[in-house]
Amino acid sequence: MKGQERGRAMKTFKQAQADHLAALAQLGWNVKAGLKIPHATSPDGLTRLWFKPQAVYAGRGTDFGAARSIMGGLMDSRTVATADLVTYGTRLAAGLAADAASH
Repeated sequence: MKGQERGRAMKTFKQAQADHLAALAQLGWNVKAGLKIPHATSPDGLTRLWFKPQAVYAGRGTDFGAARSIMGGLMDSRTVATADLVTYGTRLAAGLAADAASH
């Protein structure tokens, strides 16, 4: 059932992005929704999630160029829970930081 989720129309990427950003704000993340590439920074300031039209990227700090996509394979930002974005994004960002520190 492409385009549907359990008998109802699937959210658009834009709707999913807005829902994720709102949920992150409720979790205490610093959300900047009105930007060309909206993003949310974790309460501790270490992890940032950037929201592109069909993907979510994670990284440490403010360098989008060093961020990596956490969407791929079967993960779709329209169906994944915000809590899972936080988990995957935080782990990926920590791994990127550790990798950068070792080089």
